Amino acid sequence: MAERQGHFEKGRWVEDEIAEEKPTVTSGESEDPKAGEATETVDNFDEKIEEIKSSVSKNLNDLFVVGKALITTEKGREHLSKKVKKAEEKIDKTIEEIAEGFEKAVKK
Repeated sequence: MAERQGHFEKGRWVEDEIAEEKPTVTSGESEDPKAGEATETVDNFDEKIEEIKSSVSKNLNDLFVVGKALITTEKGREHLSKKVKKAEEKIDKTIEEIAEGFEKAVKK
């Protein structure tokens, strides 16, 4: 995978060498960003698809790097161990609460 230079902007990966274009709004469409992306038009589909592919590729690469570090490093395994222990504690507490709820229901 070839890495491309860029940065995150409002939760999206933007390549540095490509200037991000503002979507064109046609008559009858809202300029309100909360109006939804379905109302926006895309002028260059190939460019938009390439942008999305790059973003997905970058995010998957980041995910694999972190996953590998969690599994292959001592610090990563310790982190996972702590998370598993917290999950076990929450499960045990939930089971106890359910059992208490059944006991109260039976006593009524």
